[in-house]
Amino acid sequence: MKIRINNNLIFNNVIIANSFWEKLVGIIGKSQPVLLKNTNSIHTFFLRKNINAIFIDENNTVIKIFNNIKPNKVIFPIQNTKHILEFCNNTSYSGKINVDDKIEFC
Repeated sequence: MKIRINNNLIFNNVIIANSFWEKLVGIIGKSQPVLLKNTNSIHTFFLRKNINAIFIDENNTVIKIFNNIKPNKVIFPIQNTKHILEFCNNTSYSGKINVDDKIEFC
């Protein structure tokens, strides 16, 4: 899956996590972004690197962005979150994603 914002391709080859186990593992051991479907919180247990996370509502609007989340942290539920996009901290997306942006999944 690809992710676009304002007709700009932001991420290519996004992995989709639907099941409990896929969401539990999330980005652990992966270099591609992971979209956690139907969830509103994350953890970074067992990670060895910092990550970023974008919290998305049911209308595919960005409602919260967390940058540089360290290993062994918990981000508790964020109200109105429907999906969460996790990606490596070294991914260059600076200035391309902001709160209130609409995300297009292709």
